[in-house]
Amino acid sequence: MLNYIIICIIMLLIIMIIKIVNILVEFKRQADNALYQIDSQIKRRIDLIPNLVEIIKANTALEEAAFERLIEARASLMRGGTIVERAQAQNEFDCALTTLLTATESYLELTTDENFIFLKDELSNAENSINVSRERYNSSVRKYNQLIQQVPGNIIANIMGYACKEFFNADKVS
Repeated sequence: MLNYIIICIIMLLIIMIIKIVNILVEFKRQADNALYQIDSQIKRRIDLIPNLVEIIKANTALEEAAFERLIEARASLMRGGTIVERAQAQNEFDCALTTLLTATESYLELTTDENFIFLKDELSNAENSINVSRERYNSSVRKYNQLIQQVPGNIIANIMGYACKEFFNADKVS
C-alpha cells in the first residue's frame, strides 16, 4: 500500500514538472514570437524612410541635419541589439521622424502630395502595429517572468537555465 502511495506521489510530481516545463516553453515561444513581430513591423517602417526622405527633399528646403538625424536613427534601429537598446533606438527614431514630419507641415504642396500622404499613413499603420506587438510581447514576458519567479516554476526554470526577459519599454513621442 505504501509503495502505491509513493508511486502516485512520484507520478504526480512528474506530471507537475512536465506541465510547468510545457508552460515555460509556451510563454517563452509567445514572447519570442511577439518580439519577431515587433522586429518585422520596425523593418517595414524603416523601409519606408528612404522614399519619404526623397519626397520631402524634392518638395522642401529643409536643413540637411533633419534628414541626417533620421537616417542615423534608422541605422541605429536596424542594428538591433538588446531589448533595451532596441527600445532606445525606437525612441530616437520616433523623435527624429516626428521632428522631420512636423517641419514639413508648412509646405502645402508636400502635405497634398499623394505619395507623401500614402507614406505617412503607412508609417502610422506600422507604428500602430508595433505598439500592438509591443503590448503582446510585454504581456507574454510578464507571464513568463511571473512563472519563473514563483515556486515551483522558479526551481524548474533554474534547473533548465531559463532566465527572466526584459520588457520592451519604448516611450511614446507626443
